Amino acid sequence: MTLMHFANCAALTYVPHWIVFKSTDLAEGTGMQAMLQSGACYAASQLFIMILLASFIPDMANKSHDLSQELMKIIIGMTEILAMSVMYQYLRGERTEKVMALGLGWALSESLFTRLFPLWFDARELEFEWTSIGMAVEGNLSIAVYISFARLLSRWHSKSDDAASATARQVLGVAALVHGGLGGQHSFVRRFSLPAALASRCAYTAVLWIAASMVHNKRPSSQSS
Repeated sequence: MTLMHFANCAALTYVPHWIVFKSTDLAEGTGMQAMLQSGACYAASQLFIMILLASFIPDMANKSHDLSQELMKIIIGMTEILAMSVMYQYLRGERTEKVMALGLGWALSESLFTRLFPLWFDARELEFEWTSIGMAVEGNLSIAVYISFARLLSRWHSKSDDAASATARQVLGVAALVHGGLGGQHSFVRRFSLPAALASRCAYTAVLWIAASMVHNKRPSSQSS
């Protein structure tokens, strides 16, 4: 039964990535290569974030609500979006392909690095807990979160529509700030109860997806990649 629970949680976490991958054009051409490059960039960005956290917040085990420490965590967490921006400029291909490769590759890497081993150890315990299901749901939300950021970045880097780019910059700045507080692995939301944490993540994901869709779908003056 424990192995079956692990299989169910793993399927709930990773099968949606495969479904999104197969339902787009990423399976053709250089989509897989772009996803691997995005995954490598994610790993490098997390290593850099860990170095920054160890340098500026050495007492990570401190559970006290220190405002300056929490603000520092948020600012450091925002560097993940900066890494996504650099990666988007590095990728080659059509705009839609770059968005999907960056967003899906980033989300898959995040789930592999942060959820695979916790699922393997927690979901195989004799006593059933909802924590593993919560991690699987968060993995699904991450797909929408990182694709939304990729869509905002694509509009931000578009040089043909100044109005849309300016709007994307504003939305992206606010979203990156919120992501540092709600979406990061070291955010204060991790201290919430499971229902409260999932509710916060769901609300954040829904608002981010709607905002990114409105900005991304704004008709540009000319097509750009």
